[in-house]
Amino acid sequence: MDKNVVILTRVSTKSQSYERQVVDLKNYANSQNDTIVGEFNEKISGAVKNEARQSFNMIKELLKTQNIDKVLVWEVSRLGRNTGEVLKMLEYFHSNNISIYIYNYNLETINPDGSINQIAQLVITLLAEFARTERAITCDRLRSGYNLYRKNGGTVGRKQGSKKSNSTLLKENKDVVKYLKRGYSIRDTMKLTNRSTGTIQKIKKIIEGKVTMVDILEEHADIAKLLLHGVSQRATSEITEKSIGLVKKVHKLLPKNEDNEETNNRSR
Repeated sequence: MDKNVVILTRVSTKSQSYERQVVDLKNYANSQNDTIVGEFNEKISGAVKNEARQSFNMIKELLKTQNIDKVLVWEVSRLGRNTGEVLKMLEYFHSNNISIYIYNYNLETINPDGSINQIAQLVITLLAEFARTERAITCDRLRSGYNLYRKNGGTVGRKQGSKKSNSTLLKENKDVVKYLKRGYSIRDTMKLTNRSTGTIQKIKKIIEGKVTMVDILEEHADIAKLLLHGVSQRATSEITEKSIGLVKKVHKLLPKNEDNEETNNRSR
């Protein structure tokens, strides 16, 4: 039976692409003869609250005028990396009789008879918690390594006076800069510009000169994790779908050890 479906994709940073997710989910919908009534793609951290996610809010708005039977996502972490927020999202969709389909596990959260698929809900809860724990552990390791390296006299960061990435961010968000400089709060700026709280907080830090190397490492924790495990820069770029330039930039910020240096030197 044909169903009205919505495609929901997410990547964490602007340098990543959600194209593969979109292609796979469209192919699946077409194979089921489903009608795609909406496609929502976003570049935002999986740790943010649902209320700050533009795509989630747009789906809620669409639901006011359009019947939706199912939301298609590529994997659970695309819903988010905050277990509590993922479960809240599940509850909202289920309360509106909307099933969530997890592509890489071929799981649906609502059975054909309309009942909740308890097994699928349990699996999603566990996978969401794994994603949250993985992110927390990675961030803790990065902070620990960074602090130890600095404590031992190490230096990190870009050359003084090089602010290309920050300048680009400011140029792309001139409206956010304008409201923050006028004294608007982060919450009010978010409402006026439709930007995420994470983006606004980062711009606020740049304006106030408070961006730290830890902030950068946390933003690109997926790159840092692979590099710390000895994966080459080129392979890390391919796995994370991020530019080799960004990978090299993150590598410069990491605590150095001989094994990682040897592996990454071979990739250049």
